[in-house]
Amino acid sequence: MNGAEFIAKSLKNFGVEFVSTLCGNGLHLLYPELVKAGIRLIDVRHEQAAAYIADTYARSTGKVGVCVVSSGVAHSMALSGLVNSHFDRAPVLLITGASSGYGCGMGVFQEFDQVKLASPVCKYSEAVASAEELAFKLKQALSLALAGTPGPVHLTVPENVLRDEVGCTVLKPSVSEGFSHLGQIGDRALGEVVELLDRSSRPLLIIGGNLFYCGREAAEEVLMFSKTFSVPFMVPIWDRGVVEEPSENFLGVIGAASGAPRILDDVDLVILVGARVDYRIGFLKPPYVREDVRVVRVDVDAQQLFQGIESDVPVLADPNATFRRIRNEALRRGVQPKRDWLSEARERYLAFRRRFENVPDEVEGKLTGKGLVEAIKPFTKDTLFLVDGGNIGQWVHVLANVYPRSWITCGASGVVGWGLPGAVGAKLAYPEKDVLLLSGDGAFGFTLGELYTAIKHDVNFVSVVAVDEAWGIVVSSQKRLVGEDGVIASHLPNIRYDRVAEAFGAKGFFAEDATSVREAIMEGFECGKPAVIHVPIAWGGPRDLAK
Repeated sequence: MNGAEFIAKSLKNFGVEFVSTLCGNGLHLLYPELVKAGIRLIDVRHEQAAAYIADTYARSTGKVGVCVVSSGVAHSMALSGLVNSHFDRAPVLLITGASSGYGCGMGVFQEFDQVKLASPVCKYSEAVASAEELAFKLKQALSLALAGTPGPVHLTVPENVLRDEVGCTVLKPSVSEGFSHLGQIGDRALGEVVELLDRSSRPLLIIGGNLFYCGREAAEEVLMFSKTFSVPFMVPIWDRGVVEEPSENFLGVIGAASGAPRILDDVDLVILVGARVDYRIGFLKPPYVREDVRVVRVDVDAQQLFQGIESDVPVLADPNATFRRIRNEALRRGVQPKRDWLSEARERYLAFRRRFENVPDEVEGKLTGKGLVEAIKPFTKDTLFLVDGGNIGQWVHVLANVYPRSWITCGASGVVGWGLPGAVGAKLAYPEKDVLLLSGDGAFGFTLGELYTAIKHDVNFVSVVAVDEAWGIVVSSQKRLVGEDGVIASHLPNIRYDRVAEAFGAKGFFAEDATSVREAIMEGFECGKPAVIHVPIAWGGPRDLAK
């Protein structure tokens, strides 16, 4: 078989059901083989969207998402989506085409260093120089995408490699089975963690997105630890969540632009599990934390374990087994629950939250962001719920009392504009589920052309577009930092997105109140095509409208 057939059959054997792609140079030999192998081609209008589709599929399933694009500028366009995968640790494989002879330095069509451009945001980035090395490099790429902390990988495959004969069999689906999670916490570290927990009067558990990829059992064990010892926990905003049901221990997100309750700066013990040290948690440096704060860090990836700070007790181990041993040993030693601190911390959180709950649902006849989020809240439990946008995203997070696996955001990159192709990726991942996207109008405009992609491939979901005619969160920052005169280059035209949707062939709705929004969502799920609900809202994020 030739290289193109080898790639197609190997991906199929690996469990890949579709690739998101935009046609072009270097791909002509690969497409027919993908089709013959039974892999669906989801062709898009922009390479960025192809990467966002693969990214959201990967982040919602934990499986490798695959996108295929052509060479040159097309490659660079796709990388903007891969940056999202880099920040949010999504196992995405980008295959980039290239002209025959790529890498020879002779100036073949669109020849430049695609590998080097992708390297800063990829765990692995290589060009395949010959058919002989194709199998090895494809196996490396797929394995490393899933190993330890997942992440994006890239292969540039020139046309001559696709054409040449490959002298080996296709890759087995067990290509990454050798990368299992590490074992249990060591006895010495176990003793240190339990002692720190026993001495602590104000601990805080911070649950990051890496825990999502460790599986449900690991998440349940961590949450059981929190419950057993009355340790409050928070989730960094935009991370993948594992909080399926309301819990008195959940104190919301940390790191939101809307602020946070005064909790982090008072704790004496921070327990990080699968979480990065970054701006969202004040870099775990004073004045955001106490000088004497102690830090325990649990992760499955050594690079993440030593990222940002040096913790007091770093634990390179499987969170499932680790927190089970910590809980059992702490119970054996008689460590007492931190009920007084949990009660105090929760009251601080509820007081902070009440500021936003007291914002009216409507202002001067328009829904506020708060009112819109409350209107759609009944639909966010049993759907795949995606959030894309600045101020509207902030409203979702400050009002959330859960942070479940079924919620997907842009991720730690904080990007806007991924939502529409993200909804395509989510629906492809779980075709049996309803998919609901809440987006701001600025974010929705980035990839508006992908409505055509959804219609062409019969990928149906409902998009609720909150229209405040501005880059809302930017206006919030401009007003706060430089005043009204500094509100520059951040207003948007009044575009009727429902009518745009109808022009594409989708179903459009215009809804001005909560009842109309809910009715449109229900009808949208039943209409058999992508649906877009245009909702005019009053400008203002949580910090702008809260008293």
